[in-house]
Amino acid sequence: MNTFWPRVILVTAALTGLFVAGILFTSKKDKSYPTGRSLKFTETTKSYQDVIDEDEKRFTEPIETQPQPRRRRGQAADQNEPMMAVPQFREMLPEEKSQAEELYEMAKQSYKMGRLPGMTFKKAVDYCRDIIEKFPGTEYEYRARKMLGDIPERYKEMYNITPEEINPRN
Repeated sequence: MNTFWPRVILVTAALTGLFVAGILFTSKKDKSYPTGRSLKFTETTKSYQDVIDEDEKRFTEPIETQPQPRRRRGQAADQNEPMMAVPQFREMLPEEKSQAEELYEMAKQSYKMGRLPGMTFKKAVDYCRDIIEKFPGTEYEYRARKMLGDIPERYKEMYNITPEEINPRN
């Protein structure tokens, strides 16, 4: 009976197993780079979820409705300081507000999806443009313009997002 090939397969499998085990047990957890800097697991790197949480916080934060004085950090308040402009929003009908909220939520979700590898911000841009067109003068238009402003520069060029779309007062 011919037992040559089963022995070759058995020896190959054993050598492969030893090779893999050697790599696993001898690899270091601390990878050094040519610059002398090492990457450790304790360094703070943002995960996808961290970025999404920051986006959610930024896109849902309340809009200032009271005038705030313009000043630099560390400056004391002055009575004669010019006040920053506060956006004024028109009242919306309940149906209109519901539609605007739905579109804005879809824009936020599309923005989050756009951050994933292989995805784009196309849907988010389309939803923001719909909000700007259908609900002018509202809080949702303001938020949509803010979201368009947060889109990375290469996508702004790709989707022809103009400065007037982001801030019409310029």
